[in-house]
Amino acid sequence: ILLAFVLSSYLYNRDKKLVINI
Repeated sequence: ILLAFVLSSYLYNRDKKLVINI
C-alpha cells in the first residue's frame, strides 16, 4: 500500500511538472 502511495505521488508530481513545463 505504501509503495502504491509513493508511485501515485511520483506520477502526480511528474504530471504536474509536465503541465508546468508545457
